[in-house]
Amino acid sequence: MTHAQLGNRSAAKAEVERTLRLWPDFERDVVTGHIEKWIRGQPELVTHIIDGFELAGFRLRRPDGEEGASRPIDSPR
Repeated sequence: MTHAQLGNRSAAKAEVERTLRLWPDFERDVVTGHIEKWIRGQPELVTHIIDGFELAGFRLRRPDGEEGASRPIDSPR
């Protein structure tokens, strides 16, 4: 997430691949199982974190149940 937001595209891509190799269900689990549990009452921060993950290349299920559109990190936002 941080690499993508800083424009470090190759590092972000490598971390997405590594994360999915180590935690195959990351994209399914991270929002509802972790982010929403850790960060309560700050919807703007949750959105910012999810946007960063998606910018890196993850496809996450957003709190509203919609799956985020994956966009390659080398694509404009």
